[in-house]
Amino acid sequence: MLGLLVGLALPLQAEVTYYRMTFDQLRPVAGGFEDRGKAYRFRREGGGAPLTTRRDWRSGSAALVLKTDPAPPGASHDRAEIQIHSGITWNRDWVASLRFRIPDHGARVADWQVLMQCPQAGTDLPPPISVDLEPDGRISLVVRSERDPHEILWSAALPRGRWATLALGFRMGAEGRLRLWLDGRQMIDTRLPLGWQTGERRCVLKTGIYRAPSAHPFELRLDDVTLGDSYRSTLTPR
Repeated sequence: MLGLLVGLALPLQAEVTYYRMTFDQLRPVAGGFEDRGKAYRFRREGGGAPLTTRRDWRSGSAALVLKTDPAPPGASHDRAEIQIHSGITWNRDWVASLRFRIPDHGARVADWQVLMQCPQAGTDLPPPISVDLEPDGRISLVVRSERDPHEILWSAALPRGRWATLALGFRMGAEGRLRLWLDGRQMIDTRLPLGWQTGERRCVLKTGIYRAPSAHPFELRLDDVTLGDSYRSTLTPR
């Protein structure tokens, strides 16, 4: 009987990787770029500069270089941001991960600045979840809702001058969940409602530079930007 039960055991559901950007095959196209045969949007505003790539001498792979110059007069913000996925739906597990590096030169956060965000479609309200870079030199996980317009759930010293790996796990909706890993170590796992009451039940996942207008330039390097349904699905293949 035991052998029969073992034989009937169902296989575990496979973990799914939806997108992985390595930038080794990046090709600029109208409105964005293609990487590994898939198209992604790139948006720049204010002092945002065109995207470029740079070979990382340690890994030998290409990294995406995003820059913002000093904001022009009258600009309401600076942006040099890529769109990972526009169809982040509610009541479903998502995990977005990336490797990022902020060089020591010209790396100054003067006001609000966003590294990763998922603004909700159908509303002009701020993103219900974001990873922010703070003027005091920290990186924070922020939640916004009718209950609290700016709730910091986690914060730590921002890695500078080296590559760091960030992974954000989230489930939008009334039974929401937020998880965050930094350099492979889980920092937070909490359950709470996520998303505004107004607007669509969909948000647009983005990463890059989105900040208040600044007189100072800023540079961010990205690699291995990945979206999957679990933390394991976003790990970089060795």
